[in-house]
Amino acid sequence: PWGMRKLWFCLFLSGCTALSGSRAPEKSQSIETRDVPVAARGEDEGPRHRLLVLPFLDERLDSSKTPADVSRQTVVRELLRTGQFVIVSPEDFPQDPKKFMTEDNDYDLPQIAKIASGMGVSAVLEGKVLSIKARRAGDSMGLIRQTKAQVSTQVRLRMYAGKNGKEVLNEVRAADTEATSTRVGDRQDTAASLAEDPEMIRTAVRKAVLSAVPNVVRAVEKLRWEGR
Repeated sequence: PWGMRKLWFCLFLSGCTALSGSRAPEKSQSIETRDVPVAARGEDEGPRHRLLVLPFLDERLDSSKTPADVSRQTVVRELLRTGQFVIVSPEDFPQDPKKFMTEDNDYDLPQIAKIASGMGVSAVLEGKVLSIKARRAGDSMGLIRQTKAQVSTQVRLRMYAGKNGKEVLNEVRAADTEATSTRVGDRQDTAASLAEDPEMIRTAVRKAVLSAVPNVVRAVEKLRWEGR
């Protein structure tokens, strides 16, 4: 009968419409993180400053690379959180920074800054671990345990302007804090091993340099205004 055929025809059209309206779920796109062009920034945002952060040094020549490496990572992380800097890696520097060491186990920052200025670098930052001392404060029992320690640290930050090679920052920051680390095994936690523990170092250095980060921002911002 014509009525039944008409009903089936309507149902067929409705099904096609529903199918054409449904879409496969879109794949989530990864967020691209990159430096934002100056023209695209808000009125309250200035251009980011290119800052060359050299490999950190350690006053204690018998120490491993761990304290210096973890200290640099911690400082870079705090600088990036300000949103004011593009951190230039030492690998992008045309020469090995270690070739510019002085007799005092410091970098020849005026010379490095002179070369870095050709890379569009606003300033060069040197960090040096002066001391890290740890004393165990207690731990839990077991193969995997949480170890607490009182950690004292001193870190020096020096920064030179890329444009004129002059010193714009020289500060020593110290901190005493309680840090916790996850330890595995039944070995003894000596003061020396705790002072080499990345978790201990990260906590102590972060507390030491937090108050210095605003001074780094102000010093580089001053360079921008002086260059106008």
